[in-house]
This record gives sequence, structure tokens and C-alpha cells, in this order.
Amino acid sequence: PHHTSARASSGINAEYGGAPIIVTLKGVALKKDVYKEEKEKIEELLEKRQTQYSMKLLVEELVRGVHSPPPPAPPTPPGPSLPERFNVNNPYLHYQSDYYKEAENMWSVVAGEGQVWDETLDSLRQAILKLPVEDQAEKMAEFNELREKLTQPRLQPHSEEAYDLCYGCLRAAVDRFEEEDKVVRGMLVLPERVHIEEPPPLETDTTSEKT
Repeated sequence: PHHTSARASSGINAEYGGAPIIVTLKGVALKKDVYKEEKEKIEELLEKRQTQYSMKLLVEELVRGVHSPPPPAPPTPPGPSLPERFNVNNPYLHYQSDYYKEAENMWSVVAGEGQVWDETLDSLRQAILKLPVEDQAEKMAEFNELREKLTQPRLQPHSEEAYDLCYGCLRAAVDRFEEEDKVVRGMLVLPERVHIEEPPPLETDTTSEKT
């Protein structure tokens, strides 16, 4: 805009012998804005883009916050069981829970409470050998007896059932053979088979003095 000012003097007072009155007029001249519509369109476009950009940021933030949880860690594979460890650490021996408990109790007595056992009978034997001489004989006898028990695998229940089944089948087969033998002997008019039991062997007198 352009500012303009003008002064005008009035001769009214001069006619009547007075001083002239000076009046100052001010005004503002406005120039027509030929780019008004373009400015409004640009401002509207910028506002729209700002809104779109703000919405984009909001959507990205929501997407980052909504995601699948990480998969759980795979479970740790179980280690070897106690029977497996015992059989590996004690070659030629067979784990049996009751005898293992006896060995564990013997270790606590021989090595003392708080001493960790490595589950090997060799360590138990070495601990017995560290005892006073007067205590070694008894503990070593118990150790040898326990070791002997662990050298023989225990018969499992299913093995006992299989044994009884096989034994029953053999008994039935023998009985059937005897019945058929009687029938054949009757047809051929043969005498019945006589079973002779051998006497038990005589016991030798170990108390007699040698001559």
C-alpha cells in the first residue's frame, strides 16, 4: 500500500481577519493483489501435504507398535538320566536304584557329609582306602558285596513274564508228547515207559582226616 498525505488551507478565517486554518488529510492507497487466488491454492496444498505427512508418521508409529512377539526360545534338551550316567561312568556295571542308594549312603559315611560324589564306584573305593586301617576291612567287604550285586543286570518284569510264558509252553508240549506216547504204545501193545529216578550223589565227609 502507498501512504499519501495532502494539506489544504481554508480561507474562511482569513476573510474574517483570522489566521488561515490548515487541514492535513491522510489516506492509504491499496494496490490490488493479483496473486491472491494462487497464494490461497498454495497454502491449501501445503496444509493438505502437512496433514498427509502427519498421518503417515502416525501410521508408521502404530505399525511399529503392533508386531508379533518373538518366538519362544527352544527348550533345553534334557541331559542324560541318572541310570545312563551311572552306566557310562561305571563300565561293566548295571544301574539299580536300591543298590545305587546303598553306594550313595556309603559315600556319605566314608567321605563325610557335604562331599559331592561323582557317581563312580572307583571314587568310593579310593575313599575307603583313605580310612584308618582298622576301618577299611569292614567297609571294603561291604563295597565288594555291593559291587558284585551291580555286576548282574536285574531281570525286568516283562522278562519274567516272558520266561513264565515260554516255560508254560514247554510244559504243555512235554505233556502232549507223553499222551501221544501212551496212545502209540497202547496201539502197538508195548509196555508202559518206566521212569527211573537216579539217587542223589553221596555227600563226602570233609571233616575226616586225610591219611
